[in-house]
Amino acid sequence: MIKTKKDKFLQSFENVKLYKDLIRIAKVPYKMILSNYTTELICPYLNLDLMFCNSFQSQKMFMGFNMIKRDLLKWSANEQPLTTYEDVIFFENNIKESLQYKDIINLDLNSAYATVLLNDYFIEKKTYSFLQTIPKIDRLACVGMFASKKTLYEFGEDGNVANWEVKEANTSGYFIHCIKKVGDLMTEIKNAIGDDFLMFWVDGIYIKNNGSPSVKIARKIIEDHRYNYKEKILPTFKTFKSEKNKIKVILGEEYSDHCKIKEFNYPAPPTEFQKDFTKYLKTFINN
Repeated sequence: MIKTKKDKFLQSFENVKLYKDLIRIAKVPYKMILSNYTTELICPYLNLDLMFCNSFQSQKMFMGFNMIKRDLLKWSANEQPLTTYEDVIFFENNIKESLQYKDIINLDLNSAYATVLLNDYFIEKKTYSFLQTIPKIDRLACVGMFASKKTLYEFGEDGNVANWEVKEANTSGYFIHCIKKVGDLMTEIKNAIGDDFLMFWVDGIYIKNNGSPSVKIARKIIEDHRYNYKEKILPTFKTFKSEKNKIKVILGEEYSDHCKIKEFNYPAPPTEFQKDFTKYLKTFINN
């Protein structure tokens, strides 16, 4: 049987729906595979093998992934960490009301996840150096691919789901370890600078610019942990708190020819009931 060539397209709801509807009209079995970045439609009866991508990664991205994979298998003496997503903190804030600040400080880590892999002796220096030559989004994908998760749906001739299964990479511990180490670093800074802490989001922390030593303390912590970083002064920082305790943050970053607006949306913190009930449910999972 001749293997169908995989055709690639930019992912959009309209594109995927169009081809899915065409296959349904033909009333033949097909498969759909969903991941964080792609959607695949496979229908041998119609000679279709389609890949819809959020973006097209460069060849260097795949080279970087393979270099990391090689180091994890043949160079690193460390075993895969047992960290789970329950152990990580992606973001946190100290915003209790709607407010506005000017000229706050943002310390943003460079190549955060690649640096964790280097510092913890999972990858060689030459691999780290190569990762610095590729775009940020591809560099993140290089590490994120180790925690890939795909959901496979098999559709019958009637267009209904006949079977489905979730496939997770058995290397996700490396990626989760990177997230945890960065979150731990952000938390250490937050605890060290007290009320001058405004928020952190993954690998960027935002600090009040009021002449206190907090920024200097934060710089030292980052440098002591062997990370490189960028420092920016943001002219605009506004927060809005809803009645349901959800928080929206809008900030502006000035460039030479324009000002870029970013928006962050924090969910409402869990209630005491949610916290207690989650702990209660875990007793059934762990036993």
